[in-house]
Amino acid sequence: MCANAAWAYAVLDDEKRSLDSLARAHDAFARADSDTTPWVRFFHEADLDAMSGVVNAALPTPSPRAYTATTEHLYRAVEARSPEMGRSQAFELTTLATAHLRNGDPDQGVRIGHQAVDLARRVRSVRVIDRLAPLQQAALAYRTRGETADLAADIATLRTS
Repeated sequence: MCANAAWAYAVLDDEKRSLDSLARAHDAFARADSDTTPWVRFFHEADLDAMSGVVNAALPTPSPRAYTATTEHLYRAVEARSPEMGRSQAFELTTLATAHLRNGDPDQGVRIGHQAVDLARRVRSVRVIDRLAPLQQAALAYRTRGETADLAADIATLRTS
């Protein structure tokens, strides 16, 4: 619950409450015993890393600290996922690519963005495809770059199919 509250506060641009809630989520996870705490059976360290990355990426007021936290957490989450966790990886790759584009690294954003789109095609989840919208918008900010425009076009095609 604390991780979800952190995400909500981030969307509201309340960085202090967001980061406080995220710290509580990390603390609760660190104290949880998998034998006696039921939610630990389905919320793993990769999920906490993913939420930490998403929370930092959702803060509307960009900062170098948030960008670093976003990328560090999301790279760890993606690496920890097994191939069967394609839907989760697609969400994480989408957020990671969007963060790179929004923070001035279009090359990395495009590379990871194409991974996210390819995975979204295979997963065929409406939620995954819907969550590509911010990546498409971030790619459109670099529309004069051919590869970034191609990424935005690929997402548009996938979202309308």
